[in-house]
Order: sequence, then C-alpha cells, then structure tokens
Amino acid sequence: MNARLLEDEIPVRRPHFHLKSDKLTFLISRRPYATLSSEEQAIWKAIDGAAPIGHLRQCLGDGAEAVLQRFADLAVCEVLPPSFPANRRRIVIIEPHMDDAALSVGGIMWMRRTECEFIVVTLAGISNFTSYYNLDREYFDVKGVSALRRAESELFLRHVGGRHIALDLLEAPLRYRNGDWTLGWFQQHKRSISGFYEHSPRPQELDLWSSKVARALGPLKPQEIWMPLGIGRHVDHQLTRDACLRVVGADPGLPERPAISLYQDVPYASLFPNHTPDLIRALEGAGARLEEKRVDVGHVMAKKLELLSIFASQFKMSFMGPRVEACARQAGAGSFEYAELLYKINVTRLAGLEGLSRCAGRAAIDALSENIVPWLRRNRSASLIRLLLATAAGRWAEDMQFLLEIFPRATFEVHVGSAWLAETETLASPRIRIKVVGRGWRSWLLDAVRTLASRPNPLVIIAPQEAHRRARLVSGLSIGSDSIIAPSMSEFLLTLREACHGTV
Repeated sequence: MNARLLEDEIPVRRPHFHLKSDKLTFLISRRPYATLSSEEQAIWKAIDGAAPIGHLRQCLGDGAEAVLQRFADLAVCEVLPPSFPANRRRIVIIEPHMDDAALSVGGIMWMRRTECEFIVVTLAGISNFTSYYNLDREYFDVKGVSALRRAESELFLRHVGGRHIALDLLEAPLRYRNGDWTLGWFQQHKRSISGFYEHSPRPQELDLWSSKVARALGPLKPQEIWMPLGIGRHVDHQLTRDACLRVVGADPGLPERPAISLYQDVPYASLFPNHTPDLIRALEGAGARLEEKRVDVGHVMAKKLELLSIFASQFKMSFMGPRVEACARQAGAGSFEYAELLYKINVTRLAGLEGLSRCAGRAAIDALSENIVPWLRRNRSASLIRLLLATAAGRWAEDMQFLLEIFPRATFEVHVGSAWLAETETLASPRIRIKVVGRGWRSWLLDAVRTLASRPNPLVIIAPQEAHRRARLVSGLSIGSDSIIAPSMSEFLLTLREACHGTV
C-alpha cells in the first residue's frame, strides 16, 4: 500500500469485514481475520469513508496513522485519493454483474482515471451470489448481499474517481427463484440453477433489460458507451450484450451520438477462446464495422489485481488472479505481455444476428443444426419421444411446454438425473413421464441398456460437450432409436425453434 499516508487521503473500510468484540471477521466466517487493540477498535469505528487522514489524526492522535497503515497492509481498509480532475471524458460502462467491468477493463479504467469519468451501470443489481455458493454455506440474504456487492463496486470506482449505478434487475439465480433461499433448497436445485445460467433468455427478459438500459442511458449523456461482447454461456452476459445492441441500434434519443465499444468479458474470454472471433464474424456478417483496440495494461496489471481483491465476496484472488492474467495474455496476442480488448463498433443497426450465431461452441451447434431438420421431419408425429437429460435443463417448465406444443401427439419419457430432479416439479403433465437415473455415467449406460428392451423410439440426448463421446456411446446402445445429441437443452430448443420456422 502507500509508503506514507497523505493528509488529504480518505480511508474507507472494506465492506465485507465486521468488528465483533475485538475481532475483525470476514462476512459470516467465525474465524478471526485480525485482533484489534482498544485503540485500533476506536479508529476502526471512526473511519466513515468521508473523513481524511489528517482529520482522523487530529481527533485520535498521531498514533492513528500507524493504525491506518496497518489496516491498509491487512487489506481491510482502502486509502483513496481526495479528488479527481473536473471535465473528464464521460464513459458509461454497462456490465451484467457488480464486478464485470473491473474484471474486463479495470486496467484501462485505472490508466485513464485522470482523463475519463467512468460511470458503471450494473444491470443485475439485485443479487444473492457470493463465493459461499461453492462452499454450500447458507448466505442467501438478497437485501444484504445486494448491498454488500454495491458497496464493493462503489469502493472500486472511488479508486478511479468513478460512479456506480445499480439497476433493479434480478441476477440469473433469482430469476430461477426469487427470495431468500434455505441451504436445503439450494442443494436440491444447485445443478438446475447452473443450467439456468447457461440457458438462452426469453424474449420478455430481453424486452425488460432493453427498456432498463434505454432509461438508464438517457440522463447520463455519455460521450462513450462500453458494453460486453457477451462471451461464454452466462445468460446475463448474453442479455446485457443483446439489450445494449438493441438500444444503441435503435438510437434511444441521446443528445449526441456516443462512441460505442464492445469489451471482452473476463474471465470468460480464456475459457471460451473461440467465442470472441466467432462473435466478431457474426457481428460483421450482420453489418457491423468493428475496429479492434488492444490496450497494453502490462504496467498496471499488478494494480488491477490489487483492486480486484476488493470484490472479496465474489472470489479469492488465488482463484481469479490466474484467470484474469490468462485473459490478458491472450488479449496481448504476442504484441503485449498483458492487454485488454475493445472493439469500436461503427454500425449498430444489425440484420440477421440471430440466436444461434451468438452462441458459444459453434462446432457442436453447427452439427446439431445439420441434423435437426431431417430428425424433426421424421418424428413430428411421433407418439413417444425419449429425452435423456444428462445435465439440468434450467428452465424445465417453459422448455417442456414448448416440446409438448411442437410434438402434439407425443408423450415424453424423460430420463433425468437425480441431482436435478427437483426442477421437474415446476411442470407436470399426463404427457410427461419421469424416470430417475442415478449419479454417474455408468448409471446412464445401464439405463440405456434397459431401454433397449422396449421398442425403439425417437431419442434426444442432452449432454454437455465434454461428455459427447459418452453420449455417443449411449446413442449407440439405443439400437434402432432415431437419436440426436445436443450439448444443452437451450441449444437444442434454439435449433429446434429455427427448424420449425424453416430458418436452419
């Protein structure tokens, strides 16, 4: 941290630390993070996020500086500059969640903080997501988590002299089910919530998110707008990209036409390395003219990682740091050690940018698209269709309702994993028969063998791409069945919808 704290600098407590008696603890952890003396406790309580260090020293004595330095070294307190230049260029960055801008373009924001005023608009401002999801800890307080995440974002943006605006849209888990969950409920639905993350949104969701973006942008009068490419499979990133493209393409009546750029989503860019070029080709094919800008952030990478640690409710830097660095090395493309990637978009009225062209995993989707039309033609009037869900659907009720409508004569025999069985309670029908399959691919193989005893029927296997070879084996064991394999329920239904409309 600072070699010496300056009089006008402002200390701010990190919002995820709490003082209990003489112990600082992290969120709901019972393990003390640090023990404070009585003097340190008094100074901790006096930090209000507004008083500068000089004022605290006057009120609490010369020893306050050493205590504040210890807090900074422990990373329980941030030390912020008192002011930034006036009349900076106003850049509005639209992000899905309260950390995406920092992850994706935090280096650029730090480098340009004295010349640009960054206003970050978070669309999904209502959240219950923390890293406790991965630990099966009960911390699902929507109001508390949303406030915590806003505080983290505001603290990060004070470092760059920016401002944070959180809209009132629900993050994906809360659209699966809104409210304060119990741990038992979460454990039953955990896999289905993950399926919801990766499921394409409904048109009504895109309409809502687009209207929120349009209303938020108008009063801000940005000179530039940065929005995500929507890399990966997370539905909120898809929604944010599509809502932004819709709004800027419609020219929402901004006083002056701002410059528009798309930023590469971090850390998803390194997890889905082919998705960025696939999306760029899709955008250009739809009429966009894009200018690539690779911004060298090598000299500020250490500072970016330090600032990202502010989002401690969301990730540990031992996990996220290497992923951020991997994205930055990839964006450097041999020209820089570390870079962040922007695409300035010169045409925003796009034609033909349909759902499948925006999806990650083009090879699997292209193969599915080639097979879906003849499969549909052969089986449109089937009386029984078997559906093997080797991964959670995520939107069971609406997905199955669509299939019931597309195949009006069919009964669906759905083989579903026990880990995501709870989701099927959201829709029951006399035309849906549920068969539960145990955990592991051995259970699925045994289930396929047992299925051979009955007469062959059309078969749909939904299995993630990494399990494609095993899904092919299951398909081979189902001798005589007219089978088709899809990497997710979302991609199967997107392809099926387009086949029904004759566009594939």
